[in-house]
Amino acid sequence: MSAALQTLMADNGWEALSDWLRPLAYGLAALLCAALGSSESLALRTPRGMQQLWLRLSPMYLLLAASALFQGDVLWVHWARDFAHAHQVYQDRRLFQLASLLLLAAVGWKQWSSRRSRASVPRTLLMMGVCGTLLVVLLRYVSFHYTDMVIDALWLNQRVGTWLELSSLGLAGLGSGLEILRSYGHV
Repeated sequence: MSAALQTLMADNGWEALSDWLRPLAYGLAALLCAALGSSESLALRTPRGMQQLWLRLSPMYLLLAASALFQGDVLWVHWARDFAHAHQVYQDRRLFQLASLLLLAAVGWKQWSSRRSRASVPRTLLMMGVCGTLLVVLLRYVSFHYTDMVIDALWLNQRVGTWLELSSLGLAGLGSGLEILRSYGHV
């Protein structure tokens, strides 16, 4: 974002809404998933499991859009840091972070290995995109800091976390698009 635009937004009290790309992308993903999951014409051509997956992803993306818009991760970090300091466990936060990420990896691996042989390529791409998005978002939530060195590093004038989130959304969109093309016999 340009310096002039950041100054204008700060002068008008909109600095909390300055990261408009993430909420917009999540909001569009939620609308698209709801439309695809409830489409009657697509229901005749698409496997029922794929439609149910789209319908389940729609509220998740809507929650992520609201969290990105109102900076839910920042609010959570404020509360979590205060809670950890109040209970004298802040110095053990790295253990909590590691345990959270290992638990997430174990759950992801279990889901991946149990469904890998049955999943189509579009569904696999969609799930890889969803997992990438969840990984970045959950990494923000288990960090007790306002920034994380990896996901908040800048690359091409945007945070790496934003690039990863948008790339994951793109991967999920690619999987959905391929499923639609496959359903209509174009792939």
